[in-house]
Amino acid sequence: MNKKITRLYLSLLVFLLSFFAIYSQRFVVYDYLNTHYEYSDTLSKEKIKEAKAYLDEQEQVDFMNHTQIRKDLNQLLKKGSYQVILYKTKSNKPDDKVIDSILSFCGRTPLKNAQKYNIFIKSSSKMSCIEWYPSFTNYYHSYRIFNCILSLIITILFYLL
Repeated sequence: MNKKITRLYLSLLVFLLSFFAIYSQRFVVYDYLNTHYEYSDTLSKEKIKEAKAYLDEQEQVDFMNHTQIRKDLNQLLKKGSYQVILYKTKSNKPDDKVIDSILSFCGRTPLKNAQKYNIFIKSSSKMSCIEWYPSFTNYYHSYRIFNCILSLIITILFYLL
């Protein structure tokens, strides 16, 4: 009886170790899928055009209501996190200093590994832009399922040995 409990405990430990070891490689796998199979969890061209049109429209009203801008962009850019950057100075001199920024991270802030997948959506006048980061939601769900199945197979093989 004691031997079965020890074996079950070790199998659970193998499952957890293999799960987290495989999960730690999620960005390596994403990079591979993106490079070789052109898998992407980014914005479509239509969404980028809509965001650019929205930026142009908001520049006309001078970005007064940050709460409304955040609500509108949350509806428009559902697949990731973004930051709106305004390149306006109080004296309106063209020295491109950032005086205002609107942040909205949908659930989580962008990870360092996700920085290379960001998209800059600049307005027509180039006085503002949206820096968008993918949230990898679909990829994370798929990868976790794959990870659980693979870890379960490793655990079953360990248990049978």
